[in-house]
Amino acid sequence: MPWNTFAAGTATDAYAMSQDYAAIITSVLGALLLVSVVEASNAFRARGDAQRKLLTMFAEELSESASALRSGTDIPEARRARVKSRVRVYIRLRKRMERVAKVLNIGWTVIFIANFMTLMKVITWSALEKGGTASGIAEYSWILSALIIYAMLAAFLLRTFSMRALDGWEVRLSVADRMGTTPTRMSHVMRRWERHHGLRP
Repeated sequence: MPWNTFAAGTATDAYAMSQDYAAIITSVLGALLLVSVVEASNAFRARGDAQRKLLTMFAEELSESASALRSGTDIPEARRARVKSRVRVYIRLRKRMERVAKVLNIGWTVIFIANFMTLMKVITWSALEKGGTASGIAEYSWILSALIIYAMLAAFLLRTFSMRALDGWEVRLSVADRMGTTPTRMSHVMRRWERHHGLRP
């Protein structure tokens, strides 16, 4: 089908349901439904992994901050700047990961519902003795299949990059520890060092 049929406003007339098409699109939607369930499970597991990693990365500072809060005393001056800096980073990263998890949960729920409803529409048409051409179902099902694929790819990339960003912060914290400074201070120092040596414009 020529792509310019969309621009001409005759896209719906160019579609028609058939048993062959119903078999193909049912297989595609069924596979996407299975993949969406697996990816939703992976996203849920990734949220738990991120929370555990955050607690492991900041366990020492969170423990000191909680102890100071319980006892009503301030953190010793020698550790105060480090602990407060790490706690701020922890809060920022936790909020970011929670936003990502919320987007993924909503996204996978919408994908699953849309996929399932479309699959049932196609199966229902296939079961009818005189389902007709049902051009609307034909057009709707393949367009939604394409959108679901794009949405699944976007959700996968969001989960992957968010976890990689967390890994990056783990490296930054490790390097900052070795340099005896905070991650923010380390970033400033490294940028100046890179500019001085011509590694950064």
